[in-house]
Amino acid sequence: MHYRFLPSLFLALVSTVFAKETAIGGEQSGFLTVENSPYIVTETIVVNEGKALAIAEGVRLLFKPGTGIDVRGGSFAIEGDASAIVELSNASEGSTWNGITITGNETVDINNAKIAYAETAVAVENGSVTVRNATIQNSKTAISAKAAKIEIQNTSFANSSGTAINANASHVSIDASSFEQNKVAVFASNEADITLVSTTFSKNEYAIVDLGYNRIREHDSPIENNKVGIIASDIPLKNLKSAAQNNEVDIMPGADSLAKTLPPIRNIEYAEKYKQVAVSEGVKDSAWTLSGNVGAYVGYHLVRTRHDSRGERYNNYFQTPGFFGGLNTYLKLESPAGKTLEFTADLYSDQWNHFNVRTVNLTYFDEMQRLSLGDSYVKAGDLYLAGINVFGGVYDIKLFSIASGMPMFEVEAFGGETKAPKIVGNRDKENYKDWIEEDDAEAQEIVVGGKIKWNMHRRFNGTLGFIGSKDFLEDPFLRDGMSSNHTTVEPMVTSRTFFADGNWLFWPGDIELNGQIAAGAADTSDVYRQRAINEVFGKAGLSVSNYPLLRKLMQSPQLVSTLSNEELTEIFGDSQVMTPSEMRSVLRKLLEDARVSEKNIASEKDEQGNIDEWDAQNLAAMGSLRWKIAKTTISAQLKIIGKKFYSAGSPDALNNYRSFSFGVDQQILDSWKMSLLYNGYVENASKGDKYNIFGLYEGTTVGLFQESSKKWEKEHEQDIDRALSAHNANLTNTVKLGDFTISLKYKSDFKKRHRPTRLYANYSVESGIYEDSWFKPDRGSETISFVSGEDTVYVDVGKFEKYYDLANEDYLATGFEERVLKHIAEAEVAWKLPKNVLKVGGVWTYRTDLSKFEDDDLLDYFDFSDKTYGALGYYFHGADFFEQKYPISLNTNLEIFKNNIAFTPRYKIYNRDNMKEFEWTLNDYLEIPLSKDFMELSLNGEFRQLFIRRHQEGNNEMEADLDGSATLRVHYTKDLFSDYTLGAYYAYRPDSRQDEYKDFYGMFTLNYAF
Repeated sequence: MHYRFLPSLFLALVSTVFAKETAIGGEQSGFLTVENSPYIVTETIVVNEGKALAIAEGVRLLFKPGTGIDVRGGSFAIEGDASAIVELSNASEGSTWNGITITGNETVDINNAKIAYAETAVAVENGSVTVRNATIQNSKTAISAKAAKIEIQNTSFANSSGTAINANASHVSIDASSFEQNKVAVFASNEADITLVSTTFSKNEYAIVDLGYNRIREHDSPIENNKVGIIASDIPLKNLKSAAQNNEVDIMPGADSLAKTLPPIRNIEYAEKYKQVAVSEGVKDSAWTLSGNVGAYVGYHLVRTRHDSRGERYNNYFQTPGFFGGLNTYLKLESPAGKTLEFTADLYSDQWNHFNVRTVNLTYFDEMQRLSLGDSYVKAGDLYLAGINVFGGVYDIKLFSIASGMPMFEVEAFGGETKAPKIVGNRDKENYKDWIEEDDAEAQEIVVGGKIKWNMHRRFNGTLGFIGSKDFLEDPFLRDGMSSNHTTVEPMVTSRTFFADGNWLFWPGDIELNGQIAAGAADTSDVYRQRAINEVFGKAGLSVSNYPLLRKLMQSPQLVSTLSNEELTEIFGDSQVMTPSEMRSVLRKLLEDARVSEKNIASEKDEQGNIDEWDAQNLAAMGSLRWKIAKTTISAQLKIIGKKFYSAGSPDALNNYRSFSFGVDQQILDSWKMSLLYNGYVENASKGDKYNIFGLYEGTTVGLFQESSKKWEKEHEQDIDRALSAHNANLTNTVKLGDFTISLKYKSDFKKRHRPTRLYANYSVESGIYEDSWFKPDRGSETISFVSGEDTVYVDVGKFEKYYDLANEDYLATGFEERVLKHIAEAEVAWKLPKNVLKVGGVWTYRTDLSKFEDDDLLDYFDFSDKTYGALGYYFHGADFFEQKYPISLNTNLEIFKNNIAFTPRYKIYNRDNMKEFEWTLNDYLEIPLSKDFMELSLNGEFRQLFIRRHQEGNNEMEADLDGSATLRVHYTKDLFSDYTLGAYYAYRPDSRQDEYKDFYGMFTLNYAF
């Protein structure tokens, strides 16, 4: 121990014990410093207009009952420090003091202060205050705001017996703060505008009390573990509702009754003269600030494909070789009043497409309007405007205001190009070394539209709008065109769509309803060409849901080489048993057949004729429900699309389909959440002019319970475009047990449709039908022999004659109904370890064929195997399979490195011919900080290998993908850094050499943020 410090320590203790308290009160100005602290306030301190008072760091003020600080238009500041806060409290235990009252033109700053045991710690009326890094506790009301502007940062509110924040006709901004163990954390009493950012609410009796006609917005501000999350007199805004989770009661009505028990807003008698200060922000558009980031990059691709039989390399459809580069920027100008001007651009150049403007946009915002020029994304209702990219302009304006602060009317208008023309003879900018040829051309599509939304109440709004489109081939806007004699790859379309949308919120009850209805039609003379294309795909058994993708592949057939095994399976369905190379080969042939069919078909007038000839098939409707009851959330949706309905705002929406869903989310325990979801989908629901509402049964008006007649079924038995109904149910359970999270899922998929499939008698020995055990001779029976290759097959004569008696029949079975059921079970355990998260899971899928022929009486006598039926026309259970996947991942987060490694083996075995698949993937992402805040290295790699064995046919196939890169990031300053990247990708296809390629690349990137 250093004894020489004892004298100074003794003197400090003595001076502290015998320090004199400084009495203070009345009108004050100047500085209160720590030398005279603590101060005993015996009379209310007054700071009048024209005066200034500052309380320095480390000062303590102890207030006698009935005293406080009144700021009456003067300048006042509390200037504490993190190591020496300013403390304001009661002078004697058990007593309270009045607190700080603020009014006037000057903004009061309260920094690094602790305020305790006040009636109202801070009361503001017709004034403004900024509170930073403070603690306000053990008061009846922490902050009372009436016609005021309050900014709060990094402040904690605790143990308020009344309300922590009481806001009336005020702007209150709360950032990075906390509310804990208050009776009421935030009380929005009337016309308050409150913004919550990164603020937490826990262990309060009531977190938010909303009397209505207020605007409360939140971002990243959880309201959890309170007795009541939100109590309101009207339904809270959607974003605020979603923040209230895991409280005893998340949301409840009854705010009016509770408000009568709370302390009233603090009225300051001398605040009237400063009334105009109220909520006015008092800012001018004098100074704009600029922020954003700019990035530029340059690189090089070295691409190699395999050699063909002539020694020449296959065409490169995968990557543009040679140098490439680009520039991307985001600039934001912002005024103090909240007006913003944003500019975004993404430019790219390579050896094929020398100048490609991927995105360019200029957008202006202010409180009432928005104007966007360039590339914009427009979205509204899923039924009529699911989302489209428009190169043009979008303008929004808000008009008037209702009591809740929402605009009464919101008007939007948009227009521009949604599809650029592709002119014969020009380069195809999307595909390397591909030129637009005859039948590849595309017309420019222009879309215009608008909508007006009427917010009649915060719980109800309605929207009316219009979307129109027109294709231009000869005279595109701002572009060169071509002759109308050229055939385009897609039909030329003119369309009109009118829509209405309504939203209802019921409170109490917490019910959300949405209804949408639209009427739309397209007029095109090329519609028969499109139908000819679809007929080719339909005959191949492909689902209508894949037609948009197939039409895109028709425009760029070379992209077939880039499709993954999963994408190919999605197109052909899981009933196929082809290898990836076989699927690519079949798909190329289908696309060529479709192009030939399209070219040969004569252009005829659409049967719909004039676009003004509308009927019920031009209608579409959708309704949805969300109902939250305590810890249960129920959701439902129904969508009906007419056969002739078309909307340019949802170009990929399939005509003539139905979808319906129902879901329940249940919080059973704090640690256990269960979800149940059912989805139903029907495509090609209506046939001809007969409208089918639900589509579950074809040939009927309602299509829900009444089945189609036998006559109708017979007439349409060989149609290709029969209805496809798909049903799936999902059950998910998530349980959290300490550091473990367990997820259990079950999914059932069922698909059903009629196909023009028939069984035909086959008497060929080579078909292998006589090898079926049913033809095996009984003991002592007469036999007949057939020679099959080097083998001789002996067949029971009686059974052969019975089978041969069917020779005059046109077919053996018809009325085929395909029914496929798939079960999927998933399990995952996530274990949170120190600095690590380990996940181990399993996915098991079983697919079974439940198909049947409705007219198969001729086969009653036979008992053939599935394989034999395959020789006659359909292989029952031939595509059944059992698939297993076991994903394992480990995420490590250490100071010396961060790493995420994942390994997934997959094994699939088919019921047919002992066909098998085995695939495994390994990927890893590693980050290593080489020098703190200066240099870091990231390594990224993935390897995938797939083995497919087709034993009977002798078709064994293997493919592999190897992808790896290394990036060195160098930080030159806080805002400037660059990346140096080297990488390679290798698609190994030994069984399909034209689909194999290698890509070696390097890239330099420079980024600056400001």
